[in-house]
Amino acid sequence: MERITASADGLTVVLPPEEGEASAVKGRIVFREHRARERDPRVARAKEDAVLKATGRLACEACDLDFAERYGELGEGFIECHHTVPPGQRSERVTNLSDLALLCPSCHRMVQRAH
Repeated sequence: MERITASADGLTVVLPPEEGEASAVKGRIVFREHRARERDPRVARAKEDAVLKATGRLACEACDLDFAERYGELGEGFIECHHTVPPGQRSERVTNLSDLALLCPSCHRMVQRAH
């Protein structure tokens, strides 16, 4: 818990590993080449702006978590934009605001996990 609280406050806390604790090397630099579907961040911002204007808050459409209410200034504007029709499952097309849903990271991962 100490590590989580400290990292949320922007601090780095180095504690010794617990006995028998699993470990792994992380932080190596690797190069990857892959194709990705193009996305335009302006449509996500437009969705956020429209919801904020209509409701006065950015809350998860699945669980109603509002990061600004929970975390104050740190949580202001924090939300993820989900494509209800995943870009990888369709050909090139225009994305409308109605094709998007605002979700907290946990709900976003669960919705994507289902696909």
